[in-house]
Amino acid sequence: MSTNKTDELKFICFADIHHAPEAFMSNAEEKLDKIQARAVKENVDFIIHVGDLCHGAEQVPEFVERYTNFSIPSYNCLGNHDSDNTCYEKTLEHYKMENGYYYFDKNGFRLIVVDSNYYEENGEYINYSLGNYYSKTGSLGLVPPKELDWLEKTTQKSMSDRVVAALTPHLGNETNSQIVTRQVDSWVLNNRDLTSLFPKLYPMKSDAEFFLRWGLDGEGRLQFVEWFKGLLEKYSQHQIAIFDPYFEDAGLSLLTLYASHQSNYIIFRTVPKSIMGRETQEVATE
Repeated sequence: MSTNKTDELKFICFADIHHAPEAFMSNAEEKLDKIQARAVKENVDFIIHVGDLCHGAEQVPEFVERYTNFSIPSYNCLGNHDSDNTCYEKTLEHYKMENGYYYFDKNGFRLIVVDSNYYEENGEYINYSLGNYYSKTGSLGLVPPKELDWLEKTTQKSMSDRVVAALTPHLGNETNSQIVTRQVDSWVLNNRDLTSLFPKLYPMKSDAEFFLRWGLDGEGRLQFVEWFKGLLEKYSQHQIAIFDPYFEDAGLSLLTLYASHQSNYIIFRTVPKSIMGRETQEVATE
């Protein structure tokens, strides 16, 4: 894929190489070498690790610096182990992050990094730092409300579909596997929570319109007729219910002009007071 076009993006994403000498045998240095070599070969726009680069940046500063100072822009996303042996604030400093959550723009795309490394205690959201979450038995891997507020403000409507797609997990790959006593990471559940959040932030646009009923030039009525015609054409093979207490001959004339033989029309209208005693509601169908 060419990176010359502004609507294309090419990057390397990796996670969980766990550089923790004498504690976690992961061959992380060799893996990072291969990742960076592949990035150069493929001429990518950027690299991003999405959690657990190491188990404490202060313990392996040279390794972290080799990643963050690479010739190709390299971004960080905190995992639950990144601040195990280094406090949260120092981890951000070594990773060159102003905050645990942020965004950056590349080639017309906005990439959003979310930090779900929090637990709740006495109503307060506390970020993971120096392994403080190990002894906690409540909800882990939470996204604080202030971060969700930031996410809502940061995400533009024009790109909401991209964000939804990016945050949608591959449901076909779900697993209940356990490694010793460690269950599937809680970020999976947070991912689904974020996915359900976006339809609420950016609901589907309605076809509804408002029209001026009275006017000398009849513009409002003309707009209504054009709108009504467009809806009937758009849903030409559907069942359409019309709720209109004042549905009269003019409305039936519009249906006569634009109705489709493949549609089913149901009209609900208010019965005049003169016959209220006989019937409370009339349903006309075609």
